[in-house]
Amino acid sequence: MKITLIETVAEADNITTFKWKPEKPVAYEAGQFVEMTLAHPNSDGRGDKRWFTLSSAPTEPFLSITTKFFTEKSSSFKKALFALKPGNSAEINQPEGNFVLPTDPNLQLLFIAGGIGITPYHSMVRFLTDKHEKRTIKLLYAAQTEAGLLFSDLFQSYGAEVKPFVGKRLTTDLLMQ
Repeated sequence: MKITLIETVAEADNITTFKWKPEKPVAYEAGQFVEMTLAHPNSDGRGDKRWFTLSSAPTEPFLSITTKFFTEKSSSFKKALFALKPGNSAEINQPEGNFVLPTDPNLQLLFIAGGIGITPYHSMVRFLTDKHEKRTIKLLYAAQTEAGLLFSDLFQSYGAEVKPFVGKRLTTDLLMQ
């Protein structure tokens, strides 16, 4: 399915959200992912396809992905993605995956994320917020810098208990808590 870039949003140093308009409505559950194809010249050995979790919620009028870019280390795919302008397009497959919210709203949720791994939780909490559904959520979130703690305002406004871990010794810090 064709998707057209609406806008990009800089979330932090080297992290951007890409908002897309699909050619037709897309049914999916918060937390699912898509395979994106972005044909581009001089494709490196990694090719023109990548998997991305949708950081948008099914309640939003667009699809979004949020990803990192490392100038010198990035693949040809990422370089092509970050060079896109509004109006440019890509292709996606139907969303898939079962890393989604449990159907029982009474279950307490523990989310554990590192860096950009926050995207499925963003999708889920945005969905719960939009549906006015309250669940008990505790989020353990690790990032190398404070700026890397993405979407903090959403989690705090929802009422999730957020425990951030910042720095390069994240694994040790998490284990000692």
